[in-house]
Amino acid sequence: MIGKKLAHYTITGKLGEGGMGVVYEARDAHLDRTVALKLLPHDALANPSRKQRFVQEAKAASALNHPHIVTIYDIASDGGTDYIAMELIQGRTLEAVLSRGKLRLADALKYGAQIADALAAAHAAGIVHRDLKPGNVMITERGDVKVLDFGLAKLSDVTETTPGDETRTQRAVTEEGSVMGSAPYMSPEQAQGLKVDARSDIFSFGSLLYEMITGRRAFQGSTRMATMAAVVNQEPEPPSKLVPGLPRDVERWVTRCLRKELGRRSQSMAEIRVALQDLKEETETGSLMAPVAAPARKRARWLEAVGALAAVIGIAAAALRFFAPGRDAPPLHAEVLTSYIGYHGDPSLSPDGNQFAFAWDGDVLDKFAHVYISLVGKGTPLRLTPEGENAYSPSWSSDGQSIAFWQGKTDSQKGGLFVIPALGGPGRKIVDGHGGRASWSPDGKWLLWSQYQPDDAHMWLYAAPAAGGEPHRLAELPPSGKQDFDPQVSPDGRKLVFVRMMADFDSDLYLADFQDGRLTGEPRQLTRDHDTKASPVWTGDGREIVYIGGELFSELAMYRIRASGGASRRLEGIGTNAARLTLAARSNRMLYSVQSINYDIRRVDLRAPNPKPERFLSSTRYESSPSYSPDGQRIAFTSNRGGVRKICVADSDGANVSPLTSFSSGVAASPRWSPDGQTIAFVARPQGNADIYTMPAQGGAVKRLTDYPGEDDNPTWSPDGKWIYFESTRAGGYEMFRVRPDGGAAQQITHDGGDYGMVAPDGKWLYYSLPGKGLWKMPADGGDPSQVLAPESLCSQLSFVVKPRGIYAVGGRTRDGFPVVFFPFDGGKPQTLMNIDRPPRMFPEVSPDGRWLLYSTADDPTYGIMLVENFR
Repeated sequence: MIGKKLAHYTITGKLGEGGMGVVYEARDAHLDRTVALKLLPHDALANPSRKQRFVQEAKAASALNHPHIVTIYDIASDGGTDYIAMELIQGRTLEAVLSRGKLRLADALKYGAQIADALAAAHAAGIVHRDLKPGNVMITERGDVKVLDFGLAKLSDVTETTPGDETRTQRAVTEEGSVMGSAPYMSPEQAQGLKVDARSDIFSFGSLLYEMITGRRAFQGSTRMATMAAVVNQEPEPPSKLVPGLPRDVERWVTRCLRKELGRRSQSMAEIRVALQDLKEETETGSLMAPVAAPARKRARWLEAVGALAAVIGIAAAALRFFAPGRDAPPLHAEVLTSYIGYHGDPSLSPDGNQFAFAWDGDVLDKFAHVYISLVGKGTPLRLTPEGENAYSPSWSSDGQSIAFWQGKTDSQKGGLFVIPALGGPGRKIVDGHGGRASWSPDGKWLLWSQYQPDDAHMWLYAAPAAGGEPHRLAELPPSGKQDFDPQVSPDGRKLVFVRMMADFDSDLYLADFQDGRLTGEPRQLTRDHDTKASPVWTGDGREIVYIGGELFSELAMYRIRASGGASRRLEGIGTNAARLTLAARSNRMLYSVQSINYDIRRVDLRAPNPKPERFLSSTRYESSPSYSPDGQRIAFTSNRGGVRKICVADSDGANVSPLTSFSSGVAASPRWSPDGQTIAFVARPQGNADIYTMPAQGGAVKRLTDYPGEDDNPTWSPDGKWIYFESTRAGGYEMFRVRPDGGAAQQITHDGGDYGMVAPDGKWLYYSLPGKGLWKMPADGGDPSQVLAPESLCSQLSFVVKPRGIYAVGGRTRDGFPVVFFPFDGGKPQTLMNIDRPPRMFPEVSPDGRWLLYSTADDPTYGIMLVENFR
């Protein structure tokens, strides 16, 4: 094949050969780059099952876009030869690296974390690798990991395995030439021909991690069948026996991955990735826990007796630790409770834990969510709220007789907090407006909630007598405060926990004394890690608080913390992608909702007769905030496809994506090009607070323009490039400010609120939004404001873009979707260009020539409610 051509690829050398195909080095004449070509041997083309798996590999791998997964460029056929063109990796296989022996612990943890990151992305896309082994992992010349060969990958399904399925799987395992997986790295269920899911990859990963750390395979046998028998029936030798001084936390995670029982095995690759990253950092700083003690080889009889006594004492102590609050407990297990079509979430358990209320939009064809109740584990949900009225965030009362919820009507944006009998009936309004989930005091006397106030753009905590009465505010926000929400009273009725959000991705738990519906002291901060927090609930004994935390759009998990203070601890086995949780007051039952939302950037050809969105910049993670360069040749956007959200750039056709920023934590977002195309302004929050930064559009040093202990956000440029406009909380609520690109003092422009703004291309007017009040304008240097668009013309305060000919805006939801409307500056009639079925995330963008519309939206979100029994 050397020297031959396949389409526009010229084969220049052979790289390797395996059961699924031959890999060649080739030159891509179109893009002038070297690639790897994988194609089936000619004698295998007649084998339909092998060819099917070959195509399956291509489809599975091409659906993934991740820095630690080999990039697929092309899938095609030429002259009867099927091939995949992919990234050519310069480096060595992990198999070659391990041939020299075990790795340094820091390297094993580094590579392990990167492999886990790759598999977490695949699992999030519903793809199981099924053949993870050292030969399918490359270590690049830069020391980074690339996972290869999804040749045995299959799309996950959630159907149960029938006896016939198992027979077919067993036949695939034993059929000559169709071996599914490599024996030393198989999971027990895979070796037995049973149905596999993502947890099978976790076991294989455990075998790989074991070998990297110890230099020996976890499972070995003299024959293939003997090795498979060892996988199913034997336990590997503890790594600490092979590696003296191995930290016990490292051994613990290896052991969790290699548990044969599915329910006790680690459940999430994303969770494993975070753990290994933490262990690597602790290894480098010398703070990792003590090594596993090496067992004594010989003991005298009297020492054995003492040891036996010590063992009894140890068992007793372990039992005390087991039941003591805040101590490690056996892994919890969650099972799927609901998997309805459409959005469903916001679960709230009745006090006895036998029923739950939730919101669901898939049962009535009016596109609105409604409140339902159902028995846990059985029964048909009963709808409590009427059609045509959006209802959400139900909360069961402490006596089990009532449910509080928020409701908004279709004929207006007005809504309110209502209380309704748990079995249905007329509702009673508590207050007008919109807010966050309500809760009840344990004695049932008080109803508490958070509510958004448009006048100051803050979310305040309120309380009111549950039987009826005037609401009052619970706590004053600090000067830079933005939102307080999710209030929960302790079981003894004496303390209140709530979330205080100081910035968009920076919130912590606060605790305050509570009596007779009021706070009796200043709130005190309980957590201090500045991540997203939500949904705190008290354990039944009132000693601990369980909550959801992490980075929004990346990795949310479940944590617990003592009410008296201390470090938070992540809950093992449950909580991945958690969105809202609830604990029953009088049982050990927990429910939590999950949501898996992949935000992609869509592109629409506005010149087409019937414009339709197409997936454009996408991965298995989060992409948003697209911005065209002034010449229309490049696009900047934000993405967390590499873990931390970064500013990335791509060609105008979506090719050649590369990151520009390299912050190790926090979020970098909202990129905007300078008028000359040389600089990109963006917002970043590596230390929690948001500030404005700039950097060269071709990459280089980052410059920080603002340094304010609050929120400076969403920069845009003046058309002459002399100013960067941004929104800031430095004046209290959000107002528009501007600063010179070379730094200096910020100037305040608006004085009655301003949430996001852009200066028109003629430089005369600043267009900016006000939450709930639509789009406004004023002179770019400041002056008198006037309204431009009514509130219903914007589905959010960020859903517009100003261009030379006019304003493009995505409007509020209608029965046809979210209209994209063009409002011309020449006074012409507004034009509805199309309707999109889901609201945009952050900012829409239009290319300089007016042809392309870009926007980010949720791609096929999935929802569910999970059940945890015997929560401790």
